[in-house]
Amino acid sequence: MATDHQKQLLTLAYEDPLLSSHDREHAFYGFWSCHRKAFTYINRNDLTEILTHTDWLAAVSSLLSDIIMSGQVSVNDLDWLRQQMVEAKLEGWHSLDQLDALVVYNDGSISHVNKLACTLSKRADWLSYPIIATAPSDVLQDLLALVAESRRPRSARNNLRDAILSRMDAKE
Repeated sequence: MATDHQKQLLTLAYEDPLLSSHDREHAFYGFWSCHRKAFTYINRNDLTEILTHTDWLAAVSSLLSDIIMSGQVSVNDLDWLRQQMVEAKLEGWHSLDQLDALVVYNDGSISHVNKLACTLSKRADWLSYPIIATAPSDVLQDLLALVAESRRPRSARNNLRDAILSRMDAKE
């Protein structure tokens, strides 16, 4: 974990117009990576600051993916964040797919089968496991079929299949 002094230097570096854009982008990523690791939640002000750097979309998207997948965005901010990401031109980026999958995951009106279908299509395997773990036993066979038919890599399909089979074995 970076010290306060190191974080201050990184902040100064990504704001320094004399450095190359490449060096500033790396300092930006380093600063926000340290900041993200230091806090349980990332607030709207921080998210807004990250999203202002649209000249570094790859770094912004990578940071947002990490923040989203580590559960550091308040559920109350998900719709707001999605709108901000669209405005920042992150449509089609992995981070927006992860956010969309998280929104579906948190929607209590969507079935486990449809939630899993969404996470598989959005490449959000990290959300597939909690869906499998909480799915009613009567839909496990449907989840197994979804995983088998998905376009996820074989190793991911095998891991998800094993998680479902483990649940099926446990109920017997």
